[in-house]
Amino acid sequence: MIIDTHCHLDDDCYDADREEIISSLVLNNVESAFTVGTDASTCKEAMGLIEKYDNLYAIIGMYPENASSYNKQFEEFLISSASHPKVVAIGEIGLDYHNVGFDAEKQKEVYETVLKAQKSAIEVLKNDFYNNIVMASSMRVTKNSVTIRIINK
Repeated sequence: MIIDTHCHLDDDCYDADREEIISSLVLNNVESAFTVGTDASTCKEAMGLIEKYDNLYAIIGMYPENASSYNKQFEEFLISSASHPKVVAIGEIGLDYHNVGFDAEKQKEVYETVLKAQKSAIEVLKNDFYNNIVMASSMRVTKNSVTIRIINK
């Protein structure tokens, strides 16, 4: 069993063939994929995709370079979306200081706020998929040293 644990199926570059790409996952022995949201818009798109496709799951969060768009509404979205059985993580957070022009203080503020949101959502994230299937599958994939990335821009 192979799981693509990080892809961005909401990306505009897939608009023309998104259906074909997602359909091809199973044909290529990829049982499921985790599509990752990096801001409010892409997180909502990821949520739409997981509703449409049985084999897709979502990771929702905000890239550091998108920190300026972070607000309380998005924080509430993260916490409430964590209860969805196909949301497997609140992620895509961090500090990005290698690019010029990013607001380091805002990134720190968002990083700390998302960590708090994760803690608030921890009880909600106790769904069977995350606790049982993903952890067991990840261990098998890691134990067998299988690494695959089939979706590239």
